[in-house]
Amino acid sequence: MIQAGHDDPLMHREFYASVNPGIDGQGTYLGNPVRSLGDTFRDLEIVFNPNQPGTLPAAELEAVMESKEYQALEEEISTKRQNGASKNEIRLLSLHQHALIDKALQKHRLIEAEAAQTHDPYHDANDEKLTPCAPVSFSRLKAVTPERRLLSDLLFQSAPLRSDIGKKALQLLVDLFMKTTETSVRQGLDRHECKHKTVARNEVHAYRCVKKHLTRLHGFAEYCFLCNEWFSGHHIWEQHCSNHISKRNLPLDMHWMRLNGCSILPGMCPDCLGDDGLPPSERFQQFVELGEWEAHLLQHDGSKTSGGLFCGHPQCKLDFDSRKDWEHHRYDIHRIQQRVTRKRKRADNGGCATTKLEIQLEIVVNTSSYFPKKKKR
Repeated sequence: MIQAGHDDPLMHREFYASVNPGIDGQGTYLGNPVRSLGDTFRDLEIVFNPNQPGTLPAAELEAVMESKEYQALEEEISTKRQNGASKNEIRLLSLHQHALIDKALQKHRLIEAEAAQTHDPYHDANDEKLTPCAPVSFSRLKAVTPERRLLSDLLFQSAPLRSDIGKKALQLLVDLFMKTTETSVRQGLDRHECKHKTVARNEVHAYRCVKKHLTRLHGFAEYCFLCNEWFSGHHIWEQHCSNHISKRNLPLDMHWMRLNGCSILPGMCPDCLGDDGLPPSERFQQFVELGEWEAHLLQHDGSKTSGGLFCGHPQCKLDFDSRKDWEHHRYDIHRIQQRVTRKRKRADNGGCATTKLEIQLEIVVNTSSYFPKKKKR
């Protein structure tokens, strides 16, 4: 139940389970063939949409934040803060703001679901480039979820349950259920690889510590967070980066992300990936620190003040007529945060002041929708 994303154990009984699961009262009354419990359960199945939007597109999010209802709540929050209101009062108003965003998100999801059912070419689920605000790609998550990575291959094979494949899949499901957290320490960044035994499990610390040790031994060391493998030769690392770029199997989401407080998904730069003039290692550069990644993106952002706006990601290669379209593309497709400029009334002279508001991606800040916390037994 927890792995299905339901925090409440009563969810199935109250919303999914039949009142009389062993009796097909409807079929008996209408004279239809009586269905079994399995048939009734399959009727309740919901089609899984892997590209269901996790957040609102940037344009729609701006529209919600510029609406009269949202602005009225924002002004009320500002007034209460100046008057020394309690945190609970401010928190209640903030929840109303989030409710407006959630309502717009649910409406957007319904529109996307209807478009997918009508097989609209623009909403083709197989075209990842045309799927804005999609969840974190499995190609990035599978590196920290070994059980799910193996299950993604085993569960699609036809084999008896008592066969080796069936036993292996069942054992992986049991292991996944028994784990206190879904993410695992990456291979090569284990605790025994780091000499500091007292340090809590932290992949950033382990990465820097092991890299320093391997560099002292071999003269060069670099780690691929997509393959969970160390490379001790500069030429080998350049070739590995070139293989990733040439195969075009890189994820579209480029954002830095921390999972369960210890594992990380390093940030990458879409502009560097598409720059053919850079060495493969610089194009494939992985930023393990959030501050380093943001500082690097600002260097590219400063050069895009007017014309010549483009996305250099190998799977995009798109030109944009305006900076706003370029920012929206980076937010929707590559999950790169942007800053939105909006006007807000001053309390002293009634004028307007330009305020910078940073849009926080739920997919970056809150990972509970992907890795729900398990209850301790």
